[in-house]
Amino acid sequence: MLREAKIIVPNYTNDGRPLGALQAEVGRRLHKAFGGMHTFPVSGIWTDPKDGQEYAEGSFAFITAATPDIPYVDEQLRQIALYAAQEGQQEAIYLQLPSGRV
Repeated sequence: MLREAKIIVPNYTNDGRPLGALQAEVGRRLHKAFGGMHTFPVSGIWTDPKDGQEYAEGSFAFITAATPDIPYVDEQLRQIALYAAQEGQQEAIYLQLPSGRV
């Protein structure tokens, strides 16, 4: 049975550089790995644990369908999320695995 997996990539780096090209590449990698994906704009807010400052930001959510029972699926998703985090200069990227684990 297929389950939904999700990766959320912000629109900008912390220093304001746009991440549109990175978002497009994340979409290409999900499409190649899983045969398709959908994307839509989302917004969120988070608090920096170091100084308590709140940040509101726009992002894009990438949704794909994957089988949670195949061991390599989680690793493929982790690698795409890690790529997004590294290239986007992010300390963390939201990843929801097909099992529902975040």
